[in-house]
Amino acid sequence: MLTMWRISLALLICLVAVPAYSNPPLPTPSKPSNPPQESSPKREQEAEKYVRGTKEFPLSVELINTEKSKEETEREAKREEDKSFHEYWLNILTGILATSTAALAIITGFLVSYTKKLWGATKSLMEGAKDTAERQLRAYMGIESASATFSVSSLIVHVAIKNSGQTPAYKIRVWNKLCVFDPANAPVFLKGDSTDNYSMLGAGVPLVLTADLRDLQKPDMVSIGDGTRPTYIWGEIAYRDVFKIERNTTFRLSIRRKPGGEWYLRPTDDGNEAD
Repeated sequence: MLTMWRISLALLICLVAVPAYSNPPLPTPSKPSNPPQESSPKREQEAEKYVRGTKEFPLSVELINTEKSKEETEREAKREEDKSFHEYWLNILTGILATSTAALAIITGFLVSYTKKLWGATKSLMEGAKDTAERQLRAYMGIESASATFSVSSLIVHVAIKNSGQTPAYKIRVWNKLCVFDPANAPVFLKGDSTDNYSMLGAGVPLVLTADLRDLQKPDMVSIGDGTRPTYIWGEIAYRDVFKIERNTTFRLSIRRKPGGEWYLRPTDDGNEAD
């Protein structure tokens, strides 16, 4: 029974406390610490007096002296003078530098041109020296001597060729031809029927070529000897020198007989060439 009373009392207390907590009292507005001051015409007039100035409160203006002293003027003039002096010499030095640069460019141009000419001259000199060395050292194949003899009914001609150079001649190819022409027709110098080949001919070494005309009669010998029937021996010598350059020598000799009976050979105006 006591327990029931306690429970009922607790319920009653809760019913009374709930509305109090659910509706708390409104807060009281706080009063401003500095209440606004009401502006008055008198206060505005006083403030205007301080701004505009009156007889009681006149405006004062302080004039700043902007004129420079004599010392400052002299210093500025000195600075301007120094500046002008420096600029003057800077312009002069710049002009000298520009002139020197232009002169250097011109001298460089002349130097380049001179170097090209010098290189060209050196190249020509080297080529000339090379050509000179080749001319001095190469092989020279040419006619050293020639002779003709009559034996019974044959005319025999010997032509001695020689390497007069200082180095050997290689891969030598030689042909020659001996022929009597009809005086009524111009001679035609055709290539020989055969070619003799030699592997090498040393410097100063001769090589003798032989050709003959057989079955000649005495009238033939007379007409050949006095030149009534033109008689020639001609040929070609092809070879390679030590510098591996192909060379060529051609020869053409006319055959005559002196009044005393001696046969001789002499080069013609054409047909004798060498490189």
